[in-house]
Amino acid sequence: MRYLKRFNESQDDFKEQLRDFCETHLAYLLDNGFIVEINEFDELDGFELLVKKEEEDLLRNPLFTWEEVKNYIGPFVFYLDKEYELYKAPEKIGKSEPGDVGIVQSQIESLFEPFNVEEIGDDNYEPFLDQKSGFTPSSKRRSDTKLEYILIYSVLQNK
Repeated sequence: MRYLKRFNESQDDFKEQLRDFCETHLAYLLDNGFIVEINEFDELDGFELLVKKEEEDLLRNPLFTWEEVKNYIGPFVFYLDKEYELYKAPEKIGKSEPGDVGIVQSQIESLFEPFNVEEIGDDNYEPFLDQKSGFTPSSKRRSDTKLEYILIYSVLQNK
């Protein structure tokens, strides 16, 4: 039992360090109605991160655009990858490519886009462009697509 307790304590310490990291690197978003949920992900023995609007904001404006968060999410994922080991998709599965670390989820359940560290950190990255999401060629860029959340699959451990 004492070993189990030590393991649980180390998981709690790790989660607290991860929470501090998120609060430091996403302070602007947190001050502007966003939250970061840190949920255990038992299958990978790590924690998934969910960036979304606060629950109190759901009635007024539960969704957000990439434009609102792009200057904060890209650098956050870059530094997260430097500090922690992230789960990276090992192979192509559905829309996911090898190396993807998370998804940008629109308000439409079937419309999501996986991303990797380099892609999301690129200044030109814009989720839901016509060719990626299957919109008709006559439609415009989808930079105004309403997002529900951004998910980082799993943070496994410190590097």
